[in-house]
Amino acid sequence: MACGFMGQLIFAGCGGILFDRVGKYMPFVFVGALDCIMVLFTLIMGCGGCLKNDIRKETEKPEEGLNVYDADVVKNVSINQ
Repeated sequence: MACGFMGQLIFAGCGGILFDRVGKYMPFVFVGALDCIMVLFTLIMGCGGCLKNDIRKETEKPEEGLNVYDADVVKNVSINQ
C-alpha cells in the first residue's frame, strides 16, 4: 500500500501551524531538519551494516543458465544470421 500522501498531509498540517505561530520560513526549516535526520539515520544504518548492496551480490554470483545478457546475445546472433 502506498503511503506517499502521508508526508504531504504531515507537511501541510505542521507547516501551516509553524507558518502561523513561528514564522514564514519555518515550514522549510522543518523539512530541512527532517531531511538532515534522514541522512544521519541512513549513514548510521549504512555504517552499521544494516543496509545491503543487492547489485554487488548479483555481479559477484552469476546465476546458472541464461541471464538477460546471454538472451540478448542469442537474439542478436539469430537476427544477424
